[in-house]
Amino acid sequence: MRKLKQQIIDRYPEFAGRVIGEYPLKHIASSAGSGGIKGHIPPVLYQTWETNKLGKTHFEARERFIALNPELEFRFFDALTRDQYMEEHYPGHPILNIYKRGRFGPLRVDIWRYCLLAKEGGFYFDINKGIEIPIAQLLNDETSAFISYESTISHMCPPLNVIPKLQHPHNLVVNWGFGFAKNHPFMVRMIQNLCDYYPFFSGKLFEQPKNAIVKFTGPIMLTRSIHDVLASAVDPAIEKGMTQCGIDFNRLGIANMPRSWTRYAQAAAYAKIKNQVIVD
Repeated sequence: MRKLKQQIIDRYPEFAGRVIGEYPLKHIASSAGSGGIKGHIPPVLYQTWETNKLGKTHFEARERFIALNPELEFRFFDALTRDQYMEEHYPGHPILNIYKRGRFGPLRVDIWRYCLLAKEGGFYFDINKGIEIPIAQLLNDETSAFISYESTISHMCPPLNVIPKLQHPHNLVVNWGFGFAKNHPFMVRMIQNLCDYYPFFSGKLFEQPKNAIVKFTGPIMLTRSIHDVLASAVDPAIEKGMTQCGIDFNRLGIANMPRSWTRYAQAAAYAKIKNQVIVD
């Protein structure tokens, strides 16, 4: 019965959502914060989805996440405002061309989040994710980079001089939630790596597009970029400013807010798509 229920949700998320009372959808709004957090990261948390509506249960879970973090301003972008931001702030930059050539929403969202935090500074969390305690409790006066690690073991070996600087050198860095000061070297290097590796992915057909996106714009490239910076860093403030929050934010990360699958009625999940080019 449980398997059948999941199959119905996967195939007919709108139908399932309506049956269990998730409709009408609730409108997502930005919200003000009080400020006053420790460290160098602006007290703004950015989120995005393709539209500005969520199912009722998901919406309420996000509201609890907002209430848990009163110091932070929550700013929301939909697909249109993401595109407008990139056009306005990255005209003429190679990253804008890569962004526009991306065939998958998750790939474009990855690029947008790095570009946004490089330019503005702040925190980012996927719309269906969160932490069970206030983010402010995890920060300190030196924090300029706020990161955590996946439980997934990375296939990459960090440079030898980087290993002592990492809390979990065997693991990938989470890209569904993080925070950085404006112009942080990790984000600057990430954007540069995306531009450098773009020809390697452009026009290539991938049997498993999701895996290719994870490699190109997801946690694999993010982890690589952080390793790159730490391997050559001469400024001790970069390492000193890293707040590393264990595996999945010390096991307090929220992987999926309740019934957050209802959002796939508006934009289908990409995990099961086969044999596609991810970026032109």
